[in-house]
Amino acid sequence: MLRDSPRVKCEKLAGDALPTTHPMTLYRLCLVLKLSGVMLYAGGMVASFVATDVKQRRFAVHRLASVGIGMIWVFGYVLTQLLMISPLECWILSGFLASFHSNFWLVRSLRKPVSTRSIVLCTFPFVAGLVLMVFRPTWAMIFH
Repeated sequence: MLRDSPRVKCEKLAGDALPTTHPMTLYRLCLVLKLSGVMLYAGGMVASFVATDVKQRRFAVHRLASVGIGMIWVFGYVLTQLLMISPLECWILSGFLASFHSNFWLVRSLRKPVSTRSIVLCTFPFVAGLVLMVFRPTWAMIFH
């Protein structure tokens, strides 16, 4: 049965000519998807502060920003596994906590009208998380 499957026949005919997936393809795909999550979160955050209607603000927070933060966390975890980096590394834990803090205040900001305080409480940890993702401080760098 397996010898007659179309895939086996195709492999026999093609031999080594079948395309193989380069190891960096998955890494780059995860980077792009994580970047998409960052942009989606940032867009949802800005949209929630710009919107005047409560329904629009809720849509921006729950449908855009929350999906974006989920993408950041999922693809960030996949990247740590691909690169064999401990998820307990300083920049990963700090970035996770910063993004959680930003998302917490963003959801909490739906209770009241938009204020400068809520914008700062959401934006500052988000930017701090981005800085951590770029510079990647490790425990060894801190305690050395």
